[in-house]
Amino acid sequence: MNKLKSVLLIALFTLSFSLFSNSIKALESQIAFSPSQIIVKETDLGKKYIITITNTTNTDYTFLTEEKSVKKTDNTLDLIETTPLTKRLEIMSNEFKVKSNSKFELTVRVKIFSNESFEALPALLIKEKADPKNQLKVLIQSVIPFIVQNKNGNFKIDNTFTLNAQNYTIDPKVIITGTASNNGTKFCNLSGTVLISKNGVVIDEKELTSQINGLIFPNEKRNYLNEWNISKDYFDGLGEYTIESRINNDETDTTSVMKISFIYIPKNLILTVAGAVLGIGLIISIISIIKKSKRK
Repeated sequence: MNKLKSVLLIALFTLSFSLFSNSIKALESQIAFSPSQIIVKETDLGKKYIITITNTTNTDYTFLTEEKSVKKTDNTLDLIETTPLTKRLEIMSNEFKVKSNSKFELTVRVKIFSNESFEALPALLIKEKADPKNQLKVLIQSVIPFIVQNKNGNFKIDNTFTLNAQNYTIDPKVIITGTASNNGTKFCNLSGTVLISKNGVVIDEKELTSQINGLIFPNEKRNYLNEWNISKDYFDGLGEYTIESRINNDETDTTSVMKISFIYIPKNLILTVAGAVLGIGLIISIISIIKKSKRK
């Protein structure tokens, strides 16, 4: 009997927690914070930004603001619980109310800071004000990081790739495997293309942007992979091909370029030429045999 009671209590607790969690998620979906992050370029230092809080519920909500810091870990930004020693944000409202079915615009200015290490980035914490009468309520909050460019840093994007094709190849399938690395001290946003040329004339182009776009921080890299097939055959396919990878740094309009060239000899052309040579050799042999027989 006691075991049955324990099982029922655990089941009831699990159901209650699930319903509670779902209700919190539903509520958070009705309170929106936009944008979710802000990218601050060098030219934007000192600029004011607008954070929009949208309340689609029938209840008024009061929020408190506080400057915090976030640290980049792998591909995420994790909140640092300690208060930052240097304040980077000028928050125009420390407390504000968002009325039911309305919006509130919060203004934040990023102060000019000479050197950003990316070890800790400023972030805005917006948290629902606690109700003394309801201490058990889970409070709504949002952390909005400000990704501030390193003003005194430098840009350095390295682009390298390899091909399955060597100096000479008979394989019409070309596999391009490359890496774009940020070896500078500034973050950047990349885009890119692969140009395919034959005998100096561009014949095709492949985009790389979808594989390498998004912010890339110092000491990070993006890998890309592309395939291309030589569709021409025989003498139409024969020639020197050049694969040119172009990685653009959209922050500076500079491009890192790498090229690899190879000679493609179609298999069918080799077989045809080999067959022709063998055929000619066979004809010559037959003629030689006939001549010898006539002499006898």
